[in-house]
Amino acid sequence: MLADLLSAYDECKMAVVGAVEGLLAKTGLQPSDVLSLLTQDVLVTTCSIYCPTPSMASMVVNHFKMNEDIQSYHLGGMGCANGVVAINMVSDLLKAHPNANALFITNETTTPAFYRGQDKSRLVTNVLFRNRHRRSVSMQAMNPGAHIAAAVVCRMGASAMLLSNKQSWAGRAKYRLVSTTLQTYPSLSSSYQSTPFQLTTRSVAAS
Repeated sequence: MLADLLSAYDECKMAVVGAVEGLLAKTGLQPSDVLSLLTQDVLVTTCSIYCPTPSMASMVVNHFKMNEDIQSYHLGGMGCANGVVAINMVSDLLKAHPNANALFITNETTTPAFYRGQDKSRLVTNVLFRNRHRRSVSMQAMNPGAHIAAAVVCRMGASAMLLSNKQSWAGRAKYRLVSTTLQTYPSLSSSYQSTPFQLTTRSVAAS
């Protein structure tokens, strides 16, 4: 298995583009419907391990030829907490911009973390990710009074969600975003060092 940047890009694009295409197919929308020139729409992407330049958000904009004036953001480096932090951000942005849509895509591209060695303590990164973040997103069945709608499609390694505060979309929404909760403990060394990396001490002999 290759673990170079090109392979990571291919993995990321396959999963992310597939998730967005599935979302568009499920909702019957076009990219121009999701992120329109007429509203201040939002695109937020997340990936903890793979943080390329140009960003994953730019990858989506380029592939789907989305409008140049969209507000696009990419979040990385926060493990599984990425998703809840991003949903908080999307919620705040929708509160600030009425009559807008938000496309949220979360992905974990694992290629850059692939380990070829024999140290069993490091092999876990090939199959499993753990951290001490606690994350929770509460969704309720949609009702006429709700303002934030969501449609979700998952694909290997990625998930795409469309949220909106457009009243005209309320009738087609399936869920309402109720609350998000995030607890994180970076001040505790046991939590901060729970991600799969290992500090080593090297002895340097003076000549």
